Amino acid sequence: MKQQAQSINSEKLNPRWALLASSWAVGTVFILITIKTYAYSISDSAAILTTLTDSITDAAISLMMLFAVRYSLKPADKDHRHGHGKIEGIAALMQGAFMAGAGVFLIFEGAERFINPQVITDHKVGIAVTMISIILTLVLVLVQKFSLSRAPSLAIAADQAHYKTDIFLNAGVFSVLLIDLYGNTRWV
Repeated sequence: MKQQAQSINSEKLNPRWALLASSWAVGTVFILITIKTYAYSISDSAAILTTLTDSITDAAISLMMLFAVRYSLKPADKDHRHGHGKIEGIAALMQGAFMAGAGVFLIFEGAERFINPQVITDHKVGIAVTMISIILTLVLVLVQKFSLSRAPSLAIAADQAHYKTDIFLNAGVFSVLLIDLYGNTRWV
């Protein structure tokens, strides 16, 4: 009976789920980079550039998280008696540093575009790509939530918190594109 309960718990809490969530994040972010690059090349929208820059940063972060999760799954050894799990905390800290750097870039780019606004040439492509981005990011957050219920991981929890904010970023871009399309207010 006790062995059966342990078997069920070990199936339920499997650290490989964290690896799935990390891999899913990498795949999602590369799809997002591809479609946002296309949308930016068509529209020349600063809002799309913002989300593209965020997605490029996300790619670096997601790859770093994937490597951290893979490394954390290594068994304990002579040098790491308690395993390699602490690498996830370091990766989560580095994620914050990457995000801060991207934020500084976006502040300067936003200020430049505020001073010298540019006409958005194709709102509909930007709006469609933003909606796709929101949907893909929502799916990713749900995959991460499912993974966290089966494999507690600091790296995945940090990644999930970050991608939740991306949903709001993309919703903001969606709003800006709609306002510019129907209100012709370039400063927005």
